Amino acid sequence: MSDNNNRKAIQEASRWLRVAFFTATVIGPVASTVVARLRELADAQRESQAAQKLAQRHQQPTRELNRRREEMVRELAKLGDEARRELAEHSRLWTALGFGIGLILAGAGAYLLVRQRLWSQGAGKDNMIQLSQNVFLNRLAAKKLHGTGDKAEE
Repeated sequence: MSDNNNRKAIQEASRWLRVAFFTATVIGPVASTVVARLRELADAQRESQAAQKLAQRHQQPTRELNRRREEMVRELAKLGDEARRELAEHSRLWTALGFGIGLILAGAGAYLLVRQRLWSQGAGKDNMIQLSQNVFLNRLAAKKLHGTGDKAEE
């Protein structure tokens, strides 16, 4: 009986072994597909988390860069306003200085032009002076001109 019991136990174990083998054969590919899909989902989740972390890291420097850019724009606007004011002040100074120099040069040019014209017309040459025929007036003019003369004749 013991042999018979052993045989029944072995047949029973063999039957369960075949069922397990059949189940593993049928369920194996399904389980493999499920496991592969779970791995894909886990990878996708990790990628998503990595993308979120990267986006957060990217946003922080972007915010910092935007803040710095805005500061630089404000500073450049201030510098531009200051430069415009200084240029306006200097332009008034240069305008006044240019006007003064131009006025002086125009006056000097007019003087030189008039002097040259008068010289070319003969004002600079020794012109003859007409004397009156009255001898008394001629002597009086000569005395005044030279500062000499006869006191007795006066």
